[in-house]
Amino acid sequence: MKHFESRGQSGVTRKEIVIFFAIIAVLTVFVIPLTRNTRGETLALARAKEVYLGLRFYADDHNGRFPHRRADGAPFANANEAYSQLLPTYMHSKLPFYIPGSAWSPQEPKEGDAAPPLAAGQNHWAYVPALTEKSERTFPILADGFAPGTPGTYPPGNGRQAVLIVRLDGSGTQMRLPKGEGRVIVEDKNGRQSDLFLPGPGWLKANQAPLNPAAGEGGAASSPVQR
Repeated sequence: MKHFESRGQSGVTRKEIVIFFAIIAVLTVFVIPLTRNTRGETLALARAKEVYLGLRFYADDHNGRFPHRRADGAPFANANEAYSQLLPTYMHSKLPFYIPGSAWSPQEPKEGDAAPPLAAGQNHWAYVPALTEKSERTFPILADGFAPGTPGTYPPGNGRQAVLIVRLDGSGTQMRLPKGEGRVIVEDKNGRQSDLFLPGPGWLKANQAPLNPAAGEGGAASSPVQR
């Protein structure tokens, strides 16, 4: 004797309904995080570009030089000191320095706050100092904050982690870190691979080594990039 699945008026079996909702549940696991990641990346890129524009406006008023030293002539100790020179003349808000979920910027600025300095815990972005408008256009000028204590290096990637980098020409890209690797490796026009943030012959000079943001109270976590 044959047994048939009981169907409702719509002609759909209970088994088919269970399978349908199982598929929806599986898709939700993958799609919702993807959507969140995309939104986070879009927001980060938009805010990075705002900071970049502030740097360009600053350079326009300083003979093509981007922030490179403190007012007393000493080198910057961190990226916050450099970005503070943009406030409030070239940037009218601290909000572009804040990235939700970033261990470097746990303090969301108040609406309309553009008063310098940019305090520790208020900035997510690393900075490459001592650049000018005549520097190599493919040099990085700002990027996601690095691992604490190791400017230029991120926590080792899992093969899916991407970091945001804005170059001197204004292009912004998400670059994936190879699995187990914390450096951003790029290939030059001669096919040679090198570290994007490591000073060396024909590339960044020693005084252009990247600067991390200033860590807030308690310091930054070991994985500052959260998107």
